[in-house]
Amino acid sequence: MEHFPGDPEVVIQQREEYGCRVTSLSMSAHTGTHLDAPLHFLAGAASIDRLPLEVCMGPVKVVDSFDSARGERVLFKGLTSLTAAQAREIVKRGARLVGVESLSVDVMGDGDFPAHHILLEAGVWIVENLDLGAVPPGEYDLICLPLLIPGADGAPARALLRPR
Repeated sequence: MEHFPGDPEVVIQQREEYGCRVTSLSMSAHTGTHLDAPLHFLAGAASIDRLPLEVCMGPVKVVDSFDSARGERVLFKGLTSLTAAQAREIVKRGARLVGVESLSVDVMGDGDFPAHHILLEAGVWIVENLDLGAVPPGEYDLICLPLLIPGADGAPARALLRPR
């Protein structure tokens, strides 16, 4: 699974014990497709277990251009990051959840993480490292539930889309 540079490598171990197979995982909460909680960048903010589930379930728009990015839930196909101006505009447009195909909603290497700060401070939850390659732009129903990890700044998630 793809992970952010500098995060721990993914380690998957399997063993046979008591007549069954047991798989162990060791990885960052920001591995593969995952949600960022406000706590990821904002001290004292909401952790992943405080995510209102209605934010990550419901109608979503998959878009391949920023101009068509409107709605409560928007997933960007092909757009790998958001500028600070785009993040502010998404907030103004009323988004509650934003998703990108890249490992970060910010430009990789931008150590200030402006898009993260703008979105998370406004209460917009972030999904990163989506695989939208086979998904045409359009309207879908989204279910994107993160692992329930109390106090965590993020969690791996499974994102499912159903055409509307």
